[in-house]
Amino acid sequence: MIIEIKNSNLIIKDDSGIYKENNLNIWFEGYFFIGDDFFRGEKAVNYIAKNFPLITDDLKKLNGVYACLVVDNQNKKITIFNDKISFQSICWSYNTADEHFVISDDFWNVQKEMNITEFDETSVLEFLSYRFVSGKYTLLKNIYMIEPASIYTFDYSCKEIVLDKKEWYKYKVSFKGHKDPAKELYDIQTGIFDKYKKAFGNEKIQLNLTGGLDSRYILGYLIKNNFNFTTNTFGTKQSEEIRYVKKLQKKFRFSANNVLLNENFIKDYYNFETARNLTKSIGFKTYYYQGYFFNSLFYNKKKTDDILLCGADGFNLGLMYKDSVHNITTIENLAKFLVETSLVMQPEEIISYFQGFKISKETLLEKLEKRVTEQLNNNNDIYSEYYKWAVMNRERNYCDKNYLVYRDYVFPIYPNYDDEFFDFMLNCSDSELKNEQVYRNSMFKYHFVDELSFMQKVPCDQRGKIKKISENNYNFEPSKSLYGKMRWLDIAFAEKFNIRSNYLSIPFNLINSRSIKKWGGVEKFLDGTFDGSKLVNGEIVKEDAKKNRRSFYAMKLSILTTLATFEKILRASK
Repeated sequence: MIIEIKNSNLIIKDDSGIYKENNLNIWFEGYFFIGDDFFRGEKAVNYIAKNFPLITDDLKKLNGVYACLVVDNQNKKITIFNDKISFQSICWSYNTADEHFVISDDFWNVQKEMNITEFDETSVLEFLSYRFVSGKYTLLKNIYMIEPASIYTFDYSCKEIVLDKKEWYKYKVSFKGHKDPAKELYDIQTGIFDKYKKAFGNEKIQLNLTGGLDSRYILGYLIKNNFNFTTNTFGTKQSEEIRYVKKLQKKFRFSANNVLLNENFIKDYYNFETARNLTKSIGFKTYYYQGYFFNSLFYNKKKTDDILLCGADGFNLGLMYKDSVHNITTIENLAKFLVETSLVMQPEEIISYFQGFKISKETLLEKLEKRVTEQLNNNNDIYSEYYKWAVMNRERNYCDKNYLVYRDYVFPIYPNYDDEFFDFMLNCSDSELKNEQVYRNSMFKYHFVDELSFMQKVPCDQRGKIKKISENNYNFEPSKSLYGKMRWLDIAFAEKFNIRSNYLSIPFNLINSRSIKKWGGVEKFLDGTFDGSKLVNGEIVKEDAKKNRRSFYAMKLSILTTLATFEKILRASK
């Protein structure tokens, strides 16, 4: 979809996905429930057309993950509204000099139509710091994204376009608590799957099954409700997650699609065309390393009408609780806290690799804090503001990357972002939220019982262990080495090829294994990626990676690779 406005005249340059209903042009992506009724595709468009513009007065009725754009030619207005997470990012740009406006569901369409190739300085620093660009910004100047839980109105009746934006959802944390929170949450989750059974119980369901709690609780409901489903898991033959899935599969006899990676996958990973295609899809919302593995689940598969259920980090709604936040009294200090606790690459590292412009550590942190502060309301509700920032930025971008990959193959649904589940978590007390207490207790006390009791016993030790500490309480002990040498894919490769290192992050731990890949092949890939980069000093990156190839942290090089590839795509588009 590409819509252009010049001199108050609207032109639909690409009508892909646009429906015409009741003299309105409507583009819609995603799904929503109204009660137990499920809406997607043309059914959703028909409902919106019938109820527009009054539908924007009560968007809480639309329970789902969606984005909608409505063109009202009669009144010369474009209206955009979306859900409280908003994985689907509509992008827009406006050149006031020649009154040229472009809006699209594809960032690269806007970039091409407006011929914008200049990077936004603070956004680049954000990407290198967090792995994503926050708020309304993208990596390029003057190209913006819609933000979650918002209603945008672009009025083009006059020569100059007037933008009006308002938020329809408030991220308000009450900490009011519940009499039996675990049972209440269990009842909510049960109700969600009763609704799913009615909506698409006869359709083929897919589930991304890992060793985490999110997909495990979804699996339980699929088994209990006799859904027709299959699971997707990727890993190596030796990895714990594959062994975990096979144990569950043997016990409950469901269909499982286990994508087994072997040493040959490294050749595909170190392929610039693969990196280029994935970067165009995930861009400034994640990094190549993660995008590659999400894509691996569906690689070379044809698009189906299957429903894909995604756990998508629902437990983080509880884990976001932090005692330290309650000691913060000002928005300025909250911004500093958010920057400090979100950094993936440290300022000194960024400065050493970055050659786009000269910057000091103090200036770098100041720019990041200013960007965060812009997204916070200056009120006394510090924890709600912390929670809002985390959900609208960290969580949104985490889920956005897999949504953008999955939707090309199947239709993704996110149970943990159902309104009832989401709002319930916002109203838990601090003791109920801490260390996933309410979330895991609802599973282990009420859900994983009777025919599902086996799910309590199947461990996935690399993620952590559940221990019963009393009759009514379970404790989760996360693995201390979760993001280090015991990471699920990494340890399997390390054991197979007898690699010993402080960091065993795929694929970079394989560089030293003679039986798989010579360093020269990796160096060739890096040469192609960083060749001529204006932002990242490729020589320093390659020198560091080669010098410390057994301990070079995968995430760091992956972020730099994504940025360099992004820049190369821009140069090729000129």
